[in-house]
Amino acid sequence: MPGLSKKTVVTALFCLCFAVMSGEEKTAPVPASAVHLSGGPFLHARELDRAWLRSLDMDRFLSGFRTESGLESNVPRYGGWEAMGVSGHAFGHFLCAASNLVSTTADNDLLGKLDYCMDVLAQCQEADGTGLLCAFEGSRRIFDELRRGDIRAQGFDLNGGWVPMYTVHKVLAGLISVTRLTPEPTSAKARSVLLSFADYLAALFEGLDDTQIQTILFCEHGGLQESFLDIYSLTGDTRYLTLAKRLEHRIFLEPLEHGEDRLCGEHANMEIPKIVSLAREYEATGEERCLQTARFFWDRVTGHHSYVIGGNSEGEHFGQPDHLEGRLDGGTCETCNTYNMLKLTAMLHRYNPSARLADYYERAVLNQILASQNPETGMVCYMSPLGAGQRKDFSTPFDSFWCCVGTGFENHTRSEDFIYSAGEKSLYVNLFIPSELSLPEKGIALKQETGFPYDSSVNFTVRSRGRFTLYLRRPSWSSGTPAVTVNGKNIRCSEKNGYLELSRKWKPGDKVTLTLNPAIHHESLPGDSSLKAWMYGPVVLCAHKDSQISVEGASAPVIISADTLDFCLESTGGPVALRPYFEAADNPTVVYFKYTNNF
Repeated sequence: MPGLSKKTVVTALFCLCFAVMSGEEKTAPVPASAVHLSGGPFLHARELDRAWLRSLDMDRFLSGFRTESGLESNVPRYGGWEAMGVSGHAFGHFLCAASNLVSTTADNDLLGKLDYCMDVLAQCQEADGTGLLCAFEGSRRIFDELRRGDIRAQGFDLNGGWVPMYTVHKVLAGLISVTRLTPEPTSAKARSVLLSFADYLAALFEGLDDTQIQTILFCEHGGLQESFLDIYSLTGDTRYLTLAKRLEHRIFLEPLEHGEDRLCGEHANMEIPKIVSLAREYEATGEERCLQTARFFWDRVTGHHSYVIGGNSEGEHFGQPDHLEGRLDGGTCETCNTYNMLKLTAMLHRYNPSARLADYYERAVLNQILASQNPETGMVCYMSPLGAGQRKDFSTPFDSFWCCVGTGFENHTRSEDFIYSAGEKSLYVNLFIPSELSLPEKGIALKQETGFPYDSSVNFTVRSRGRFTLYLRRPSWSSGTPAVTVNGKNIRCSEKNGYLELSRKWKPGDKVTLTLNPAIHHESLPGDSSLKAWMYGPVVLCAHKDSQISVEGASAPVIISADTLDFCLESTGGPVALRPYFEAADNPTVVYFKYTNNF
C-alpha cells in the first residue's frame, strides 16, 4: 500500500510468521517455489490437474463479472454451479491453483491466463465504479441492502442470495494468491483489484454494528475472516485486522473456547474455515485463545469425528462424536472438509511441529486427497464414499463446478506445501515424496528420493554445506524405530516431538537413508468395533466389491506383492483382493469389513 514503510511491512510479516509462542518450537512454511516434485503419484496428479486448468476458457469464467458490472459478454457462463447463485466461486479457486503452478513450475500459459483475468477484472471494477467484484446475479441488490442494514440470513441464504459471502471469500482468496505468487506486472494488477474490492467490503462492514455483522455470519461465509487477515499481512494496514477480528462467528466459537464439542448437526465445511481463520488470527496477533481453540477443534475432529481415510462428516454434517456407526454411505467425507483440515493442520504444525500432526496430514493427503482425483482423467469427486459397494462420482470438465471441484483445482497443485518446513537452523521432513529442495537464504539444499508408499526406504542427498538439524518424521505406523544411516553408517538418533534428530555440519554429497517399517494393522469404526478397516503403514486398503463382506475368525490380510501393495483377505465368500483406496478410481469399494468376532 502506498505510504507504508518497509519497516512496517517487515514487522507485520514477522508478526504473521513468528507470533510469540512461549516455550514452543516454531517453524516457517517452506515456499512451494523452493520445492520441485521429481516423481511419484503426486506429480502425476499435479500434471493431470494442470492440463485441466489449461483447458479452461477465461471468458466463460469472466462472463458473470462482466454482466454484473454492466459490461457486455458474448460468451455464456460455465455450467453447473458456475451458472447458479455461487457463480465466481470456482473461478476464485482457479486463480489460487493457477498461481500455485506459476510459482512452482513457471507455467507461462497459466500466467498469461491470470494476467488477462486481472485486466478484465480491473475493467469490471472501473465500469461498476465502486470496487464491488461479483459474478452472481443480484449482487448489487444484495450488497446495497446489507449496507442499509436490511439483513435477512439463514444457513445458506443471505438476502435471497446463495451464500454470497462464501463466494466473495473465494474471489478474495484467488486475488490474494495472484498477488503473492505471480511476478510483476500480474501481481501488481491483482493487488490493485484486490484492495479496491477489500475497501468496498470494509466500508460496508464498518457501517454495521456487531449484531448486524454476526447476523450476516449466520449464513455460510467460508474463510472471509482469513482473507482480511491475509490482506492485513500484505499491507500492514490495521484497518483490515480490526475488521477481521469483528468477523469471528461468536455463536459457533464460544463453546469451543470453553472446551465443549457441540459439533453434532453442524454443517462441517461451513465451520472448518472459521477455525482456519482463527488459527490465522493467532499468527497475526499472538492471542493464545485463538490457538487453544483451534487445537481443541483439531483434536475433536481428527480424534472423534473422522473416518479411517482422514475425512469427516456424512451428508456434509458432523454427527455424535465417536459414533460413526450408521453413517457409512455414499455421502461420507466431503473433499472440501479435508482441504480445509489440511490447511489447519499445516498452521498448527508451524506453531509447534509434531509428528502427530504430520501423521494426520499424510493419512488425509494419501487416502482422501490423492483418492479424490480420477488417476486416468484428472476429474475430481465431491464425496469419498465409505459405504460398502459405493463408488466415487467424478466431475465433468466443464459442467459440474461443485465446491469440491474448486478445492479439487487447488488440491493437486499444493503437494509441495507440506513436504518440508524450516526452523531457524533446522529442516523438518514431514512427508515422503520424491522432491528437491533449495533454500539458499538458509544455506540448505536437499534431494529426496523414494518410491513411497510402495517402497519403505527414503534416501536424502545433501547438496549444501553448513550446520543445521535435520528432523525426519518417525511415523506412528512404523513398527519399531526406523533405521537411519549417514553415509552408510548406522546412526542412533534422539527423538523430539516424534521426529528423529540429526544435527551435524553437512557437506555436499552426504547421504542419509531412512528405512521405515510399515506393517498391517487395523482400525475399528468408532461406535462399532466389529467394523474394521485395514491399513498397510499409512495406506488404507479396500476391496473392489459390490456388497459388504463378512469375515469369520481372526483373519488378517496377507501381502502378495509389496511393490504394488497387493494383499489378500480371507472371507466367508473366499479370498478378497485388497488394494490401496487411492487407486480405486470409480470402482465400487469396501473399506470397512464386518467381523463376526472381535479381532
